Parts: sequence; structure tokens; C-alpha cells
Amino acid sequence: MKTEARTLGGSMGKIPLTKKQLADLVRSEASNRIGPWPRNMQVIVYPLEGCWRILIGYSDLAETNYRDKVMDLSACSESYTR
Repeated sequence: MKTEARTLGGSMGKIPLTKKQLADLVRSEASNRIGPWPRNMQVIVYPLEGCWRILIGYSDLAETNYRDKVMDLSACSESYTR
């Protein structure tokens, strides 16, 4: 499985989302803006130094373009908070 990591900017000083909420938000935003979420693609989220780190895992090289677009989408976010 291939993965790529991206640290989301912004402070977690506001009410932070849970890992699951953030992963669901990434999937939802990607599905709305890019197209259907690939079946074998996974979002892994963990906190790192006051920010969220997002890893996108996938097993099919045909999904690389979709993954790149998801990473660009997540990088454009200042922060994911409620």
C-alpha cells in the first residue's frame, strides 16, 4: 500500500474535530469536489505538534491522481475545526 503524508496547518486552539470526524470530512469533501471515493483508499489521521497529519493509503497506482488531488485539497485547508 502506498501512502503520502501531509501536515495540515493551523492551530488546534479551536474546538478540534476527532480523528474519525476529520477522516470523514476529508472523504466527504473529496467525494464532492473530485468524484467518488476509491474503494481501497484509506485516510489515516493523527495529531502532530498541534496540527493534524493526514496519510492517504491506496493500493492501485491508477488512484495516484485522485490521491494527489485529495492531498492538495487537504493542504488548502487552514484547519479543520468546528
